Amino acid sequence: MSGIFGSLGILVQLALLFGVAASLRSSRGTALAALYGALVAIVGYPLVVVALLFVNVPWQVTNVILAATIVGAFALRSVREPVLNGLRMIPSDARRNWPALAIIVAALGIHWTIAAFKPEVSGDGMMYHGPILALLSQSGSLWGWDMVSQYMAYTDLTMVGAINLATFTGTAAFDDAAQIPHLFVLLLVLNVAFQRRFRSSTVRMCLAILIVSAPVIWLQPRTLLVDLAYGAAISTSIVLIAVVRHARPLDTMMCAMAIAGVLASKPTGIATSALLLGFLVLAVIVRGVRQRARVGPLLLHHASAALVPLLLSLTFYARNLIAFGNPVYPVRVSLGPLDLRGVVDFSLFSSGDRGAGLVDLIRLRTFAEGLASGAMHGVTKLDYDPREGGFGYVPLWILILAVALLIAQAIVGVLRTSRFAWRADLFVPAIIITALSIGVITLQPASFDSRYVIGPTVCILAATLAISPVLRPPRLIDAIAALCALILAGNQIWWTETHMNPGLRSVLDTRSYSADLQADTPGNPWGQGWRTSWLGDDCSTIALQTSGGLDANGWQTDAPFAALPYPLYGPRLCNEVIGITIPGVVADGARQGAAEAALMTADYLVLYERDMAFWEAAYPASAQCWQRILTIPAFEGSFPEANAVLANTCALRN
Repeated sequence: MSGIFGSLGILVQLALLFGVAASLRSSRGTALAALYGALVAIVGYPLVVVALLFVNVPWQVTNVILAATIVGAFALRSVREPVLNGLRMIPSDARRNWPALAIIVAALGIHWTIAAFKPEVSGDGMMYHGPILALLSQSGSLWGWDMVSQYMAYTDLTMVGAINLATFTGTAAFDDAAQIPHLFVLLLVLNVAFQRRFRSSTVRMCLAILIVSAPVIWLQPRTLLVDLAYGAAISTSIVLIAVVRHARPLDTMMCAMAIAGVLASKPTGIATSALLLGFLVLAVIVRGVRQRARVGPLLLHHASAALVPLLLSLTFYARNLIAFGNPVYPVRVSLGPLDLRGVVDFSLFSSGDRGAGLVDLIRLRTFAEGLASGAMHGVTKLDYDPREGGFGYVPLWILILAVALLIAQAIVGVLRTSRFAWRADLFVPAIIITALSIGVITLQPASFDSRYVIGPTVCILAATLAISPVLRPPRLIDAIAALCALILAGNQIWWTETHMNPGLRSVLDTRSYSADLQADTPGNPWGQGWRTSWLGDDCSTIALQTSGGLDANGWQTDAPFAALPYPLYGPRLCNEVIGITIPGVVADGARQGAAEAALMTADYLVLYERDMAFWEAAYPASAQCWQRILTIPAFEGSFPEANAVLANTCALRN
């Protein structure tokens, strides 16, 4: 049944995409309308789903409600006519912009194809993004989760948006395709950012694909991480603040929706979203004054438009505040007399490897060092999570292209008109984009890690290309630059797919791996890793030993699968995983009670090998019902300690 509701959800998102884009085409233009449609479908949709999950409305029911709402709205003439008028223009728009569309389809098609047969490999995805996705898909609520890792309390709007992708086939075949729609958003954002400077959509998309061909961006859509989704939301917010010319409530609502995506994707976005929201308010005031509007009513109308998405973005924070007394749990935050419990001792408000407080200018230096490393040495950490240099040679190529464009346009401009002038309508937005991006970098922890600064980097690269010194640049120059960009992007993509993990070559190589080397990812098409071979096709209940529970330092956990609990949820993401503790190992009455209940009903039990004696002593009668079926020896990485897997053999289980 989940497959039916997942398919319905995908149809709902497509209806939102085309409906919003079509209805706004005449008033906003094709580029901006397409971006707004994608925002509503890819960011707005999960905001609604997670808000209803908060009040115990299952996502399946939400899909039905939204489908009925769309059908009902389309029955209204005021809605139907602008949508139909816009849809009628799609064929002509497609014919006019077919090369740009072909680039988008090719880029997304590559990722969809690889996602269909690639096992999940990201560490954070296996540790908590995947389990969050599993709990979301099998639960009709944000409450009552059995979190076997404290990291599963993280704010994670991206996994909410991935529910339909993870369920529509009935298996986890596209579970790690969650960020592919956000790559689509990023391409549309760049199309809008370049629109004033480059008249041809083909030129704009060639330059956009060069930027997103950076290895750390290109590999992100095929992982269960959230950094591309986060970066796309930041890029959208910055670009919309800088380039939208008029103060209209609808445009403010769309920008607020992007900012809501920043805030709801991960807790490190709190300060960034506050910065972006402040600049949005400033932009609304400036544009309103230019339109001779009264500031008071202007702010009231725009605040009303922005309020709904911003409030919906607080859903996870409200859940964590109620459940753990800390809205950003598991992050620990200490600020003056405020001390919010958590087990992860890094945040924007604390010192450490990731910075020295809320605003840390040293992040700009480490950010520049990372770009310089890539420009000089390329990527030196060959996977989806490079610590520096993850943008490879792309920033260098962008700079060379920008300088070549400036020189060529200046020469032609002087020869044609004997005039050399800055275009303020290009230069001012580029300055705003760059300044906002620098502000975001000073607030982002770990600027030495490329994937944390995807958003501001994309914006800076776009601003670099968008500046033009002459009034009317010849199209031939732009066409040559676009061709060079496409060639460079193709080369970068080819290198990434053949040298990095999870590039196409590394994905295909997994076909020949033995069971010892196969990933334990749910739905791995190349075979199930032997460590999870005991999991059957039916939905099961698994008791997993943890050192769980809340104490003065937060939720303590040390699960045997601490680095990858995701496989336990099974290929259909329907297994129930129950965290338990063993008396004599951890003094946690709540989870010991869960242990006693789970031992009566669970199908499987996973324990530390070192704690078997404690378990047998604590539950001598129950132990007779369990038979060891597998021993997983310790090895570096996913299983730091040896584990025992036991099956319940009692004929009668309550």
